[in-house]
Amino acid sequence: MTLNAGIGDPDGGTLNARFGLWATGRHPDEDPAGVLIVSAKVSATSGTVASLRVPKDTLRQYLTAADGNVSWRVRAEDGTSQSAWTPDADGPGCRFVFDPDRPSAPPTSTATGGRTARSRSFRRRPDRTR
Repeated sequence: MTLNAGIGDPDGGTLNARFGLWATGRHPDEDPAGVLIVSAKVSATSGTVASLRVPKDTLRQYLTAADGNVSWRVRAEDGTSQSAWTPDADGPGCRFVFDPDRPSAPPTSTATGGRTARSRSFRRRPDRTR
């Protein structure tokens, strides 16, 4: 899973994007037993997209905590100040459902030895009322 966030600073330069990720409903601020699955910062140039890769094995450890529902948020830091969390600290965060058994690529199928489908067109008849 890769988390992406556009970050910027009017002063430009290099920023840190601070990512926080947790089992939905289990953020440490809301649940005494809650933990941050990830709290990490990634450097990126202002005006670009910061990306954080979260390994499947890291997410797998917390699969049962919220039935695979995961929330995350991000903020920009420039060394002297920081932005508010996006979404804000009172919001639910961005969400996704982690499914460790999902294939990494969509399945494909190939038909062999069958009939070729033909395209047909239909015209709608006007309704007739008496």
